[in-house]
Amino acid sequence: MGFIQSSPSGLSDRLRRASDELRALETLLASEQEIDPRVLLEFREAVNYIRHAAWVTQQWLNQRENRDAPGMLPLLVAERVRITSNLARSLSADLQGREATSETPGIGALAENVERLWTRLRDLHLSG
Repeated sequence: MGFIQSSPSGLSDRLRRASDELRALETLLASEQEIDPRVLLEFREAVNYIRHAAWVTQQWLNQRENRDAPGMLPLLVAERVRITSNLARSLSADLQGREATSETPGIGALAENVERLWTRLRDLHLSG
């Protein structure tokens, strides 16, 4: 997988290729009988995330002439909150089912970041 190119035409080409790949995956999904439900859920969440990100980008492009780009930041933050909430729910289930353990790579860094996030959320709740 390559890096996203900074030129608009490079990104447009990547988006076209990604669209083609998604159409091919749609055909495979319709014919596949055995698929891990967790992998399918993860894929659906990733597709949903990119769909929302594309929508926010489209809104920003549509409103760019009106200089309303700062109005897009709350949409992006709301999307991050939604995604983080979904990931936290999934990870909690993984921990409960012992699919993730103290030996899972990155679990320590995750714990530190969750603790930092919890502190900020608690402060936000107390100040609101």
